[in-house]
Amino acid sequence: MFLANSHIAFSQTQNVTFNLKDINSDEEISKAVVYISVMDVSSERYVYDGAISMNNSINLALGEGAYKTILEVDLPQTPGIDYYRIHSFVLNGAAGQNVQDVFLFPVASLRGIVKDKLDNIVGYADLRFECVNDMGVEFPQTTTKFGSIAVDAMPVGSCKIFASLGDAVGYEEINLNQGQLMDMEINLDKSIVAPEKDDSVIWTIILILAVLAALFAYIYFILKKEKKLEKDVKKEKRVEKKIEKLEQDIGGKRAEDIIPTLNAKEKDVMNHLFLNRKESSQARIRHDTGIPRTSLARVLQSLESKNIIKVEKHGKLVKVKLTPWFLGKD
Repeated sequence: MFLANSHIAFSQTQNVTFNLKDINSDEEISKAVVYISVMDVSSERYVYDGAISMNNSINLALGEGAYKTILEVDLPQTPGIDYYRIHSFVLNGAAGQNVQDVFLFPVASLRGIVKDKLDNIVGYADLRFECVNDMGVEFPQTTTKFGSIAVDAMPVGSCKIFASLGDAVGYEEINLNQGQLMDMEINLDKSIVAPEKDDSVIWTIILILAVLAALFAYIYFILKKEKKLEKDVKKEKRVEKKIEKLEQDIGGKRAEDIIPTLNAKEKDVMNHLFLNRKESSQARIRHDTGIPRTSLARVLQSLESKNIIKVEKHGKLVKVKLTPWFLGKD
């Protein structure tokens, strides 16, 4: 809302003047703030929605068409809204001044809150209004999230306002005077916690499910890892037994005496040779054992110096094989 002067220029087609009058006394209303909304009926678009500081009348410049106007008049000497009217009219584009007397109903303003039996605020409670005077006011159908009720233009006289949520109900009967700003409280007959219409419960369930899924995934990973480790241990034992058998079959007594004197890397090279029919390449040994290139060169040199292996170079290929002496064939 904003304040403007009493002349609204939408187009230059036709001038319309509203003289606002009290429907009961026929007296003209002046020196007031008028909240006015003007809607083009054909397009259902508001061409104006604001507040006008009015002295004696309201002047509009509108194009041809049908209009629906909502008027709320606030006199400075009262705390609430004083007059209300929904006024419809049609402009046919005829030249000249169009003067209309608009008779407004006396109204008051209402502010309220709904609570349960334990004085808890009840949000989103259903509302129903029963007033002696009906002016076509569109009343709110529910309270806000915070349990509040606000109606700027209430019919004067007696009104009953009903509130309910589930099987909890309550009502309040009030009597309104023109220009009054009334505060009201409706108390339901039962204790109730108003639904807040949020997704906190859903998100809590999702979070719990996510934690459980992560926990199950972790347990599955641990069990799978343990199973793989167990499988690797069994495989390693089978390899060790196979190597021991190969040592006995290939090297005989001499191999049994020499192998225990070797260091770990030398044993890795020997195991590789036992599993690969007594010979291999330096590149394959490095790949299978994981021994770095420089370290492997020293290991091979050490084994060769002990007459356990023989290293032969064939171009870029370096072949490694067990010696006849180690195999007991010399």
